[in-house]
Amino acid sequence: RCLTRAGRSNHFGGIMHLSFGYGNPPLAASPTLKVALSWRNRRNRRARCSHYTTCDRRTQAGNQKRIFLSAANGNGLSSTHHAEEFLKKAGFRLKEAECPPRVEVVAERHETDHKDEDGDLKILDPNLLLEFERNGHVALQTLFSSETMTDLRSELVRYHEEHLVDALRHACQVLRLDPSPASLDVSACHQLIDGLDAGSLPFLQHFHLRLRSPLLERFTKSTTLGSIAAQLLGCRRVRIYQDSLFVKRSCDRPTDWHSDLTMAPLDTNQFLTFWFPLRKIPRGNGLWFASKSHRDFVLPFRFGRNYPKKASLGLDQRYKIHNHSPLQPGDCTVHHGWCLHTSVDKASERMAYTVSYFADDGNGPGASTKLLPRKMIDRIEMEDAPSFQLWIQDIRPGRSLRHPLLPVVYEAREVSS
Repeated sequence: RCLTRAGRSNHFGGIMHLSFGYGNPPLAASPTLKVALSWRNRRNRRARCSHYTTCDRRTQAGNQKRIFLSAANGNGLSSTHHAEEFLKKAGFRLKEAECPPRVEVVAERHETDHKDEDGDLKILDPNLLLEFERNGHVALQTLFSSETMTDLRSELVRYHEEHLVDALRHACQVLRLDPSPASLDVSACHQLIDGLDAGSLPFLQHFHLRLRSPLLERFTKSTTLGSIAAQLLGCRRVRIYQDSLFVKRSCDRPTDWHSDLTMAPLDTNQFLTFWFPLRKIPRGNGLWFASKSHRDFVLPFRFGRNYPKKASLGLDQRYKIHNHSPLQPGDCTVHHGWCLHTSVDKASERMAYTVSYFADDGNGPGASTKLLPRKMIDRIEMEDAPSFQLWIQDIRPGRSLRHPLLPVVYEAREVSS
């Protein structure tokens, strides 16, 4: 990396503003660079300031982008020294520029594109990041090509047909139709389910498909999904929690309002799910989201553990209910783990594939996702037990979720100068 010092930074009212240029694409991607600086002012009083920006891992020659770094310390800054120190700590080399003084620093970085055979590093627009932070859900258009989605759909249809009995057994277990559903075959499961009233079942669900499919394993571990998850969660490293296939038939009832983290034994706020429709979703179908519900602490505090069911009749008065349809194959929605959502499809059978990720940024306080205490795990609804029963006995409560079945799928790389 090379930085060209082109002038002085300006300062006023204890706020220093510094801008520098950078090649395409703009600085709006993971990982977040955080550098803390300290200095002594003229009165020999120690001041401290933290500078934040986001550093992209790709660069192209061409247009220069501008980003402003601001530092509020209440003392004012009188030179470019502190700005230079900040950029040195960020790994840039300094050189003098033959140009008139301007309030900017020009930075050039010479690095190869960060991509792999399973996808490219995707750089999200800052407005999209802000939308996810505020509302808890976003839609991503044309994230994958039609060819990729055709292959994905073919693999998922094949999987559903070959492992239909697993989904039917899970439905029988959730509905408590048989004490030992593992011994049931397809016909026995159908006989039990068909004896129920119409609309008793919301969907059929498969868990951990990637463990039986190399194609789905590559898809869920792609840089495309991992880099987007890291940006939306504001972290450097993400692990996969689960992938699922939802088959919703025309006779199935609407899905209840719920949030994913109420059914996962994870002690975290950094969790999200990608939802991929495998066919065109008409307007008004697909998932509906309660905007800003992921930030509403009062709702579970007042209504308790089963707050979505108790408060569902008033959700449209409490939140703005939003739907991102119409959607095409290749589009997807992403929602936060605490965001309330439902599905009220009015069309014929549809299939949707989901992939969930959580943040794992190290060993510091709040940096990694941990397993809930045992007494809290016992209160989780067992509908999603297949998502964690393969590994939960291998991790002690309160410990970080580090397990071969929860692999790291993306980690922002440190770039040496």
